[in-house]
Order: sequence, then C-alpha cells, then structure tokens
Amino acid sequence: MKDLRRFLTLLNLHIAGAVALGGLVLFLAVKVVLAFHAAGEVNSAEYQREQIRSAQLQAQMAHLEGLPEKVNQARDDQSFSRSASHRTIPPLWRSWAQLMCRAR
Repeated sequence: MKDLRRFLTLLNLHIAGAVALGGLVLFLAVKVVLAFHAAGEVNSAEYQREQIRSAQLQAQMAHLEGLPEKVNQARDDQSFSRSASHRTIPPLWRSWAQLMCRAR
C-alpha cells in the first residue's frame, strides 16, 4: 500500500498526463502532415474518387431540396381540401342516391 501511494504522487500523475498529452499532440501532428500531403496531390486517384462520390451524392439529394417547404405546402393543401369538402354542396346524383337508399 505504501508503494502504491509513493507511485501515485501528484508529480508522477502530472508527468503521466504530460506524456499522454505529448503523445496526442504527436499523433495529431502526423495526421496534419499526411492531410497536407494528400491535399497537395489534386490529381490523385483518391481525390478523384472523392469528387465522383460527392457528385453522386449531390445528384441523389437533388430531389430533397426544398423538402420542408413542399411538406408544409402539402399539409396546407390537404387541410384546405378537407375544409372545402365539408362546405361544398354534394353533386345531384349523390343526393339522389342517398334518397333512393333511404326509400328502400
């Protein structure tokens, strides 16, 4: 137990945290260097694949543009048609058919 307390001193924990942070910085630095290297190669095969994939996704999503407005318009149209159908006079043949059914 005494060895554990001696190992987990504040200085040792600080050193361990600094080493972990240094490792993270080194890892991120390598990723940045690789990203800049890849960005410099505009005509690379990977870049072209990503451009093609992006164009395909844009084409697939084109019909979704303005979707919230279209949904709102459809809801407005639907509520208008419901309210309008209750206010209209039914056609003559419908009234005649209802009268015939009641007569039986």
